[in-house]
Amino acid sequence: VLAISRPVASSTLTYLDAYADRALSDLPAIDDIVGLVAAEIRGCLAGRPPTVAEIANALGLSSRTLQRRLATAGKGFAAVLDDVRRARAEALLADGELDLAEIAFKLGYSEHSAFTRAANRWFDAPPSSKR
Repeated sequence: VLAISRPVASSTLTYLDAYADRALSDLPAIDDIVGLVAAEIRGCLAGRPPTVAEIANALGLSSRTLQRRLATAGKGFAAVLDDVRRARAEALLADGELDLAEIAFKLGYSEHSAFTRAANRWFDAPPSSKR
């Protein structure tokens, strides 16, 4: 705004400055981008994991911008997805109402065996031991 080379009315500069502030305030802060992505993932996890493009679209960002912001926050999309799945798995396993295949589906795994491998990685034990 300040780099405009030709004379501009001060009211125009005031308008442009206010417009830029509003536009920037609509963007998620880098500090909470991980939380925003995690919330979006939680909302659409069942059946299959969401893609970067789907989550970016839901947040009004391009896929590349989302990936850049996550990288700036020190996380990748796969790591956020894994964190959400792990937290959800802990809650569902503790609840004990669903069988393991249903939990796998709710976490976005296409097969029970993929969930079992992930649980072994997260908990150093099979998911059945967390019930």
